[in-house]
Amino acid sequence: MIDVPLYTSYIYRNIDTGKLEDTKYHFGKLSFAYKNVMNGLFVNISAVNNIVKDNVIYRSTLDNGIYTRRATDKRATTTTYGIPGRISKSIGWAKTSITLSGSQSWKNYNMFVTNDLCDCQLQSYSVGFTVSLRPIRSLSIEEK
Repeated sequence: MIDVPLYTSYIYRNIDTGKLEDTKYHFGKLSFAYKNVMNGLFVNISAVNNIVKDNVIYRSTLDNGIYTRRATDKRATTTTYGIPGRISKSIGWAKTSITLSGSQSWKNYNMFVTNDLCDCQLQSYSVGFTVSLRPIRSLSIEEK
């Protein structure tokens, strides 16, 4: 049983600091691509790093049915890492293409839980598989 109000939508209020913030943003990406057209093999893989320094930390509350997000005097660094990749193979019959893709990412950040500032990490993973073919010039079929 849930003892807090459940809403599908909230009246939303955002209370900022009222001044310009000096946030630093750093982004880096390293990529590798391999293409062998003669064999129909294609490979792409990347490593991504995203750092945002001096983020304002917000405290969220539900006050009389109004969801309020209020800036605090706390600052933190948010770091995101990601590794997306994709490998494809083309086959001569009906211009068939088979692709396997995937990604993994991690995001390290801070947030208030009750009155405590906590270190948090969000991890996400995805995998995809695609088959496509074009038996005739005016017809293309793709399944994901």
